[in-house]
Amino acid sequence: MKSLFKSSAIVVIVLLSAVEGIAQEKADQSKKNIFGIVAGVNVSSVTNYDGKTLVGFTGGLYWDCKFSDRFFLSSNFVFSQRGENENGDVESLKLGYLYAPIMLKYMVNDKLGIASGVFWDNLLTVSENTIHTRETLKASDFGIPIALSHNISKNLELGVSYNIGLLNKSVIPGTTLRNNWGTATIAYVFR
Repeated sequence: MKSLFKSSAIVVIVLLSAVEGIAQEKADQSKKNIFGIVAGVNVSSVTNYDGKTLVGFTGGLYWDCKFSDRFFLSSNFVFSQRGENENGDVESLKLGYLYAPIMLKYMVNDKLGIASGVFWDNLLTVSENTIHTRETLKASDFGIPIALSHNISKNLELGVSYNIGLLNKSVIPGTTLRNNWGTATIAYVFR
């Protein structure tokens, strides 16, 4: 776990260094923080769990730090419901996370942005499940988000992302569970 934390810290430092280098090239442009409120839906599955796809809620705060006309450091601080619905004898597994990705966003043009980076989130809730509980699941998750955004007006932004969970969520020997989910959101941005 320590090596994973060190690796994620190195990735964040490299991203910040790259962004700072780009920002220095455009030193005459002012830096600007952009805040907003974001809400949407997750469509999720858990590898090696035989339930049905779960559609869950996501919502919280949105933040972009502008380094140049094209590059931003982007993040969210949101509640994210993920897992799977029941399927026959397989119980539902509904997980609630505090999700906080850190991404480098590149604006292709004034409307379209692409972003990627890392996420590290914390497990908040687990639905009633006879096999998986807070004690049998790891308290945090780590992975890679890949996102697209589209500014539909000065204050509204649509977003889609796919998030690849890299950690085994289960502490039960011989069981591997990983979160993978897609998200569709709308954000109200204060510019």
